[in-house]
Amino acid sequence: MDKTTETTMFEKEALARLPYLIAALVMLPDSNRRFSKYLLSRFAEASGVVTLSYIDILIFAFAMIVTILMLIWMVVLMYRAHVVSCNIKGAKAVITFIVSLVGGEVLSKFAISLLLT
Repeated sequence: MDKTTETTMFEKEALARLPYLIAALVMLPDSNRRFSKYLLSRFAEASGVVTLSYIDILIFAFAMIVTILMLIWMVVLMYRAHVVSCNIKGAKAVITFIVSLVGGEVLSKFAISLLLT
């Protein structure tokens, strides 16, 4: 793989993550924070009562649906970028994509744990 191909692959992978910015923007409303506090107070049995309105629940549900859809879209775009950049097709493309995706997640979690210790 030459340097141009590597650069193109990184550029396409970076652009494939663009839909997740939409998911981040959808999670900005304060009702999402209130719903998260409510869930923590319910399941962690923390002190304090958090009250929710139906609007908070609807906004949180909408945000979760949009986040899941953006995650699916991002993974599809990442797969397409992988196929185009590496010029592979079929089962080889699927296997190498899954291995690289899982490997990247494992390495990132390992790096984060090293940074936090």
